[in-house]
Amino acid sequence: MVRASEGTIWLRDIAAAMGPGQPVHEILYAAAIVFFCFFYTALQYNPKDTAENLKKSGAFIPATGRGPDRKYLERSRCASR
Repeated sequence: MVRASEGTIWLRDIAAAMGPGQPVHEILYAAAIVFFCFFYTALQYNPKDTAENLKKSGAFIPATGRGPDRKYLERSRCASR
């Protein structure tokens, strides 16, 4: 049987603390989900295209009235490019 050397004991402790069901694992997992949701939205969402599509279809955002949809969408986006 192979014994862990003194230099790798800290690594074993970290691996045990980050195992499934441990609080550290759950917190990191939830943080990764939130981060990647915002990251994906920042990559996929383009406020200029959305405003143009709204304008083409004759729709508008009720809170802004007619016209300033693009500025509203750029301000309301969670992550900026």
